[in-house]
Amino acid sequence: MHFYIDNQAAIQSLGGYLIRSNLTARCKRLLNILAMSNRVTLNWIPGHSNHPGNERADMLAKLGTKRAVVKQIPISEATVKEEIKKWMIAIHQEDWTNPYKQDHCRQTKMMLPEVNPKLWNQLKKYPRSKMNLITQIYTGHSKLKKHLFRMKLAEDPICEQCLEEEESVEHFLCECPAFARPRYLNLGGLMIKRHELSELSLKRILSFIKESKRFEED
Repeated sequence: MHFYIDNQAAIQSLGGYLIRSNLTARCKRLLNILAMSNRVTLNWIPGHSNHPGNERADMLAKLGTKRAVVKQIPISEATVKEEIKKWMIAIHQEDWTNPYKQDHCRQTKMMLPEVNPKLWNQLKKYPRSKMNLITQIYTGHSKLKKHLFRMKLAEDPICEQCLEEEESVEHFLCECPAFARPRYLNLGGLMIKRHELSELSLKRILSFIKESKRFEED
């Protein structure tokens, strides 16, 4: 007895030992009952690939959505979690780009104009020292002169490398001529634009910081 399924996640759920969904548990029980007197095989086929049986199943599924629902079909726990995650990201993005809060977290918004849930997964792979450096760059709370001046730890905010402008994160990453070579080698240009900062990977930023030696302890 062969079943052809175009959903790999469904096959993996049925083959797993840990069951998180009542629907999966019921399906597995029925398959086990069938297997008592039959040889049952679950086969994967790609969806929307002109397999007659699969196309027929898709048509019937669409037809079912247009008819009155007699019994509520249970939703898997994975689907519920995914929808909650999408909702949270949408709410976060709406708050992040709220025009009435444009002065909040300006430094971080320069680096992250869009909410990026994957950033933490990338960041947590680095040791604490590198996490500290990235946090300084993304928040602006760093040992660069502009922040030190704001904290009354420096007499002025002027960059000591070029003596031309305030030493902000944007100046350090994008403009300072003293770091043109490491910028070119690691960030892709002798100078880069502000809007390009959000496209830089953590790896490239850390490589630039290391080669610039600006954050090395005196």
